[in-house]
Amino acid sequence: MQSRTRAWLSLAVVAAVAAALPSQVGASELGYTYAEVRYLDVDLANSSADGGTAIGWYRLNENFFAIGQVVMTDADSGAEATTGALGAGYIMSLGDKWDAVAIATARRTEVDTPVGDFEEDGYGAQLGLRGMPIPKVETRAFVNYFDVVDDDTSAFVSVDYWFSPVFAAGVAAEFGGDADTYSIGLRYSFGP
Repeated sequence: MQSRTRAWLSLAVVAAVAAALPSQVGASELGYTYAEVRYLDVDLANSSADGGTAIGWYRLNENFFAIGQVVMTDADSGAEATTGALGAGYIMSLGDKWDAVAIATARRTEVDTPVGDFEEDGYGAQLGLRGMPIPKVETRAFVNYFDVVDDDTSAFVSVDYWFSPVFAAGVAAEFGGDADTYSIGLRYSFGP
């Protein structure tokens, strides 16, 4: 349970840092410096889970960004999982409205179950498209590969609506071999 407290504290720190940063908009509509929180509903093979995630992206230069994420879920079986990820991404512009994005992360998952606890380290790789096909609407489509507790490949799609230059809300779905995840979230952009 101590790992759950650390994870909630991490979420609070990410939110506080995002709120304290200046709210400016970069020249590109597709900003890569933002903080995002999402509610997760996970359908597993024999049960279900819900939880949340906090994600931060920070653009380092025209083509590279850093990424950090904390994911926390509680399953109906009583198991709790916390995953932390740190990594970097590469941006390749495909024109005014679309970018190709590649992401590599190092990941650590802690699982607490009624019968025992364990921790695993691993990695993730994501490749996809990010774009604004119409004004104020951003779409993302990624193929994800994660190798932590087990290896798994999934497809991720999302749609976000920008209410202002800095605030967006949206829905997402991720379909994989071990679980299907649906989410709703809010994003705060504080740079290009």
